[in-house]
Amino acid sequence: MGRNDQENRYITITVENATLPLEVVKIVFCEAEESFTRIYLYNEERPLLAPGCLKNYETKLNVYDFIRVHDHYLVNPHHIKRFPHRSPENLITLSNGERSPYHAGRKRSRTRNG
Repeated sequence: MGRNDQENRYITITVENATLPLEVVKIVFCEAEESFTRIYLYNEERPLLAPGCLKNYETKLNVYDFIRVHDHYLVNPHHIKRFPHRSPENLITLSNGERSPYHAGRKRSRTRNG
């Protein structure tokens, strides 16, 4: 799916006992934190803290081509600004200025039929 396929697409999340619609295109990345997931949004200063492990969000966002780049990070590929190629630091630079670790040996969890 391309970036246009993410526009006007929503997932629902629970934050502080309220269920919120969240536009997929605004999600930059998700970070695991024990039994919660921090969801970082484009042009938002603070992440949302949502209950549930990262695997739950990976399942919801898999259809939108999100990439599990590390055990603790799920990244929207449309927000990647710089990807490490043969770099010793293995950090992905994202559109919001944050950097995510990348495990070069990690395989995508997404499987394609065909």
